[in-house]
Amino acid sequence: MRDFIECFLDDEYISGHDNIVRRLYPAYKLRWNPVLRPEHPWEMADPPAMTAPSVVKHVGSADIAMYYRCRGARDGRWMVCMAESADGRSWHKPALEIHRSGIKGDRTNILVRVPDGIDEILSFWVLRNPYPEESYIFLALVETLDEDGRRSAHVLGSMDAIHWDISRKHTFLTRQGDARPSLLRCDDGLFRAFILADAGSGFRTIDAMCSTDLVDWSAPESLLSITDEDAVSGVRLMGMNPTKLGPFYLGLLSVSAAGCAGGDSAGPARLELAFSRDGARWGRVCPGCAFVEPGEPGSWDAGMVCQSSGLFEIGNAWLLTYGAGAESGESNPPLNIGVAWTERGRIIGIHQADSERCGTLITTPVALEGGNLIINADNARGIRISLLTDDNQPVAGAAAANSRLGRKDDCRWIVTWEDATGAESFNAAACPKPLKICFEISGGAVLHAFETAHEQGRPYQVNIRDFSRPS
Repeated sequence: MRDFIECFLDDEYISGHDNIVRRLYPAYKLRWNPVLRPEHPWEMADPPAMTAPSVVKHVGSADIAMYYRCRGARDGRWMVCMAESADGRSWHKPALEIHRSGIKGDRTNILVRVPDGIDEILSFWVLRNPYPEESYIFLALVETLDEDGRRSAHVLGSMDAIHWDISRKHTFLTRQGDARPSLLRCDDGLFRAFILADAGSGFRTIDAMCSTDLVDWSAPESLLSITDEDAVSGVRLMGMNPTKLGPFYLGLLSVSAAGCAGGDSAGPARLELAFSRDGARWGRVCPGCAFVEPGEPGSWDAGMVCQSSGLFEIGNAWLLTYGAGAESGESNPPLNIGVAWTERGRIIGIHQADSERCGTLITTPVALEGGNLIINADNARGIRISLLTDDNQPVAGAAAANSRLGRKDDCRWIVTWEDATGAESFNAAACPKPLKICFEISGGAVLHAFETAHEQGRPYQVNIRDFSRPS
């Protein structure tokens, strides 16, 4: 049995509920943000800007590599640079041989410069190819603006995510007004490019194009749009960066707030979430609720938070990198890069709607054979768990009154069932058929997720205390 996690981002695994409410839990920001600032001549345009970070794991000797855009002081043209990290918290810029700078030819962290005939590199989205035997180990979707003002998207390949084969790029032109593409390889074997599309009358949608070979692409289809309430308040979509986490896909939606300067990339902006189970059908998670929002007035990211990486996993934390700028009277404030994070599985919280009554959530049948049942919860002692058959009949020995919780780590608890003598009354790992799980929530408890995991559990090598979560 494969390990499984359910975070209640939709109702797929909920068969019934009473007196519960679902709330989004925003990500935390590292207290030492920003993790990257402009410091080299090739990063010091006026105003300095480091933005559009993309992250991929296990590049060469680095555990994590970040790719970001920056502009040089001499010509102000965008280029792509690289930073490395072992833990997602501390980053450094490697000295590479690819492009040198200055009279002495000093090594730099520049990977890609603007080629002839191209005016700007607008984005550089990197992913590891799940099927590297087909071509390259790493792929990059690059958005460019040519000298005639036309946007294009190019797919580049690399064996090490450092040296990119620009001569063998696959190119496809997006429609007029399309922008900010990102790329994902889904479990169905299809590549999907997600594009910010112009829907007319000032509205934007997130569209998707599919391909099996990165050469021939399907016609774009609309995936996500703003709500009627968003339209009234002037909210606009600004792009989506997706990733696969366990059994599902999460997209970080860049959303502009009302009054956004220029209506596109400047002014107040935030990151929201989108969710999919197959990479093809997507929905917004708690529309209007920020997963990462601008900082407090006067902070480095008070003006806007946008152009993020996808979420990536380090130990028992999910992290993302994001470009952000301070408040400014200008349309283009200086941009730096920060990191935000959340504990693994803690995106949604299931609360009692009425604190005077117990809340109940019943799942659809879940396979428990060969694994432990683990819950991710706050105030977990206020949660009781029972197992039910398909027709909601109680399973002998697995009543709520018999449930016990044993702490596994800072976030999670292993569920067992015992009788009055303390002996095991039910062994979930030996259960041969799927069963429904009934969660009874009271006493201010919050249920975030549940997992079925093998006996040895997940090898978490990073503790959430390392990220200094606010109290």
